[in-house]
Amino acid sequence: MIRPEGRFYHGQPVMITRNNNQLKLFNGDVGLILSDDQKDGELSAVFRDGSGRSGGFHPNGYPNMKPFTP
Repeated sequence: MIRPEGRFYHGQPVMITRNNNQLKLFNGDVGLILSDDQKDGELSAVFRDGSGRSGGFHPNGYPNMKPFTP
């Protein structure tokens, strides 16, 4: 089920709009917003790196990301 809560919601695709070398995120990278049931549904923006691993951060903590519509 999709339940919008503010700007982002679980299952939403997002795209990076500006390079961030520290986070290893680059313009055009696409990820997903996922909720973590173990953290009371807290949202994370999750992206895969070149090795197939994924990392996440709170979506409101990174301003250079926007909802993505293919």
